[in-house]
Amino acid sequence: MSYMKKLIPILIAFVITGLLIAKLYDTGINRPSLVYKHIPQETVNWVNSLHGGSQGGSMGINAQPTGPFKWKNTDDYLGKPSAKGKKWGKYETDSIVLYFRQDKDAVWKTNGMSAGRCAEEAVPELKRLFGKYYGPASMNGRKLPIYLADSTSSYHKIIRKLSADHASISDYDNTDALMLMEVGPLGLQVRGIVLHPDCFKRGTTKYKQMIRKEMARYCFYASLDYSLQIHHFQWFTEGLAEYFSQYCPMLEKVDSDMALFISDKCVLTHEFPELEDRGLRSADSFFRFYADKHGDAALTELVQSAYVTCSDSLFLKNGLDAEMLKQEWLMAVTN
Repeated sequence: MSYMKKLIPILIAFVITGLLIAKLYDTGINRPSLVYKHIPQETVNWVNSLHGGSQGGSMGINAQPTGPFKWKNTDDYLGKPSAKGKKWGKYETDSIVLYFRQDKDAVWKTNGMSAGRCAEEAVPELKRLFGKYYGPASMNGRKLPIYLADSTSSYHKIIRKLSADHASISDYDNTDALMLMEVGPLGLQVRGIVLHPDCFKRGTTKYKQMIRKEMARYCFYASLDYSLQIHHFQWFTEGLAEYFSQYCPMLEKVDSDMALFISDKCVLTHEFPELEDRGLRSADSFFRFYADKHGDAALTELVQSAYVTCSDSLFLKNGLDAEMLKQEWLMAVTN
């Protein structure tokens, strides 16, 4: 009898431990659980290369992510009262939670409401293009956190607080927005999307473009199967985000210099050069061409096949001749 009394607490502890481990490896992305040690090294290297710079994203592999087993939004930086007395308000829906300064002036509350509505309006379009929008039910209870910085110093401070490696300010000096993500045993977690105050200058709707761009990144990276050997060219991921960020086709006509750049420098099965300028504009124009030429359903099929296929073999696996497709693209942008 005394033996059984000693055994019962051990059995209870064993069951609780088992349940916690099961929860830890529950990615909620309708795939087999993601176990860190099973992520191929090529995929680890690619994810760890997605860090900072002008492309507006920071991402890394984290074997032991911080925070509770069920993420929710309990670890959001601005979800807690500030020790310095600054008051942060929030706009919250079923899928996002957006933080903004409410004690500075009424403009920031207006900005927060407008940005929140923009994010919600993007959700149906994201579902059509990516096949799914990742809300709390599929992200371990977590809503997508969005932060509206009210100054450049606040922008840098929020980024440092959210960054797993406490990024240096110089890494993000030229960005209008940044999304900080990590991949670990829980799957992909977005720690936050941070918008620079310049996005809200009077007379501009840049914040709408930046929100849509970062949410497109969010859906794409959340959809990837990290248990496979996978990597993608930045021209594909950034061009796709740029394409989704626009409310209408680019007004800028592809001039002779851009056409020559596409002809000489852009190979669909390799990385594009000059991604801060002509390369990114070219990538955006490719997705516009592809949607116009082949239709929205074909674009959706191409994007969703990228979840399990590397960029260098993506077109072949979709029955497309990359060189012929490039010639069609070049013809379309020069006419």
